[in-house]
Amino acid sequence: MDEARTASGHSSWADDTAYVPLTGADRATFAWEFARRKCGSPACAPSSGTALTDDILLVREEEPATLPGLRFALPPARPGELSAVQWDWTCDPSVLPVTALPAPKGFDLRGLCLPAVVMRGRNAEHVLIADGPVRLRLAVLDGTLLEGAVRFHYHLSQGHEPTNLRALRRLMTLRRCGHLSGPRSLSAARASRWAVVLRAWDAHCAGASQRDIAYLLWGRSRVLEDWNGRSDYLRMRVYRMIHSARRLVNGDWWTLLR
Repeated sequence: MDEARTASGHSSWADDTAYVPLTGADRATFAWEFARRKCGSPACAPSSGTALTDDILLVREEEPATLPGLRFALPPARPGELSAVQWDWTCDPSVLPVTALPAPKGFDLRGLCLPAVVMRGRNAEHVLIADGPVRLRLAVLDGTLLEGAVRFHYHLSQGHEPTNLRALRRLMTLRRCGHLSGPRSLSAARASRWAVVLRAWDAHCAGASQRDIAYLLWGRSRVLEDWNGRSDYLRMRVYRMIHSARRLVNGDWWTLLR
């Protein structure tokens, strides 16, 4: 049982509260959550980072990276929060590529009152700014956000993908108001469903039967009433969840980024 739990990537599948933070997660976070259940890699340890200020954490670049395109994945700073996950801008269209040019009255990362993670890579500076579950991800292709205020030159994709524009709107809101807001990259219903799919997969990997998983998700009384009824709808729902999770864990996690 313990070995199966470790392989699944999550040891608290029976805890009703353990997956609640994921109901606010975005596509980048879910891609990491599914992918790490295959590679067996936990999030990086906090010791892999250096605190530049109370809010800014500088992390080292992994050699080699845990997963193709993954720049960093840090565990939640506090219980009930999400992991800090950043993919390369060439893989994740929600990452806004920019050039940062010094400007005395420009955007100053150190002046924010929001937590940020920065990784200085070989070809870009990878920046994640968090405001609760809302994320703004930047790839600074030239320049730096760590040496004072800057103005931005934006590298928008041809046709202006909606994800690029969403990130740009969030950056504009951040510069104007000092906080992040805007439409979620995932609907609340879809995020909740993927959180349930992850939980079903973790329970399955830990040895739980389909019926046990149904107890976990819908309660014992409903399962006892419907499991052996005329319809197999509960059994089929569990089957589809496990099938969907297996597909994502075994390589299709990258589709979540798109």
